[in-house]
Amino acid sequence: MRVLAALLATTLLAAGETAPTQPADVPGFVPPAADEHPRLFFRPADVARLRERAQTPEGQAILKRLRATLDGGDGTTFPSVLQTQKAAYENKDGRPLPLGAFSISHAAGYGFLYQLTGEQRYADLGRKCFEVAWSGVRDRDHLARYSWVKPGGALRAGPSLGWMALGYDLCHGGWDETFRKQVAQAIQNYDQGRFCTLPELARGARHSPEINHWGPQVGGAALALLAIHGDAGTDPGKTGALLQDSLVAMQRQIDEGWSSSGAYAQSDGAGCITTDNAYLPALQAWRTAGGKDFITASPIVHWMTLK
Repeated sequence: MRVLAALLATTLLAAGETAPTQPADVPGFVPPAADEHPRLFFRPADVARLRERAQTPEGQAILKRLRATLDGGDGTTFPSVLQTQKAAYENKDGRPLPLGAFSISHAAGYGFLYQLTGEQRYADLGRKCFEVAWSGVRDRDHLARYSWVKPGGALRAGPSLGWMALGYDLCHGGWDETFRKQVAQAIQNYDQGRFCTLPELARGARHSPEINHWGPQVGGAALALLAIHGDAGTDPGKTGALLQDSLVAMQRQIDEGWSSSGAYAQSDGAGCITTDNAYLPALQAWRTAGGKDFITASPIVHWMTLK
């Protein structure tokens, strides 16, 4: 199957496809300062506008849904339902836990409410998400594949790390310096076994761009690296070098996995998996936090969003 996928990708690129397009520099981009947050999807100057938009009918509907996903109610408490499976695939007959059960994106959800309201309780809830995830509690996923601790392979490790890193980005201003450093170092030193280390995820060491496991790996690692680069407690030399690996991997997904008309080498459904849970968000983060615009530079990316 992997050989067939590689041959299909080669055929697609040989059939008159456009030459690879490197990401464009974002005009007027100013890199985030050390410990400047938020930075991944919006910058501090954008918060006031987001708060205004949150008051519109559409904004209120989005926030109502967000709060329900956090605790099943108004989003002001920690989830009462936690995953009981201790390992990925432990219960193959499992069912997804109910709306409001703990997930790998809860820290990001509470962090977004912290940004919109400025209320300390949401940053505190985001902190608790890290502490619970570090203790080994897994995502509400029916097969318990997503988790900070021993995720179900590189495909799940990338998004698990990336969405927790978004929680760090959004909650950062509400945490004390010691905990900020603790989280930043935990992200930088992430290591959950072979293919599930930050360096391996950043370069896509497991599989290759025409395999649907690739995008979640490199996308999640990009979110993580962009979130912590330059912050107190991190090694900017290490994260800077990994960001260069990330740039290469992000571009390879475009050039080697897709045709210019939006066909993914492994299949249409696989194209959804490789993009939707970390890769497309990472493209946005690269533009906002990294000053590199893959989105307008390549028509292939426009097709990706339809998956």
